Amino acid sequence: MTRLPVRLFLFAVCLAAIGSASYFTWSFEQHLRHDAERARRFDTIARAAGIAVADLRAAQESYVAVGQGEDFWFARVLAIRKDLDEKFTELKSLATAPEATIALDDAAGALQDFVQMDLRARDHVRSGQLALASDMVFGDGFDLTKKNGEAVERAANAEMVARDAATSTT
Repeated sequence: MTRLPVRLFLFAVCLAAIGSASYFTWSFEQHLRHDAERARRFDTIARAAGIAVADLRAAQESYVAVGQGEDFWFARVLAIRKDLDEKFTELKSLATAPEATIALDDAAGALQDFVQMDLRARDHVRSGQLALASDMVFGDGFDLTKKNGEAVERAANAEMVARDAATSTT
């Protein structure tokens, strides 16, 4: 190896190998950071969705509470429902596990069922039939928000299991 061209060629090959290894390491770390950020975002939104479901239940129960302004609570339920729709859409875009997507579809379906029941309960409140509205709110409303909350929790658990499985294979 006394020839200069051979030495320069081997030096260039070594530099290319080091550069390639550095690029692949950097690329892999970027991918891991992106996945970690996505997971944190999913968890944060899922937690916020769970809290919003509890707020939705409480706001709807205020329809039939004595001395409460029904228009305020109607608007509050509508705002929370729109917020939940947005959260479910974003969660679906962040979900990587098929089970999480299915659970989020279930949550969105339960929310739509809640909307239909809520419209009927509002009609009862407006017509002064508080007993019927109360039955719907504390019966169907409770069941649908419980179903909604459980679906969000199932989605969060499915994502966590999928992440753990992916991390263990990496």
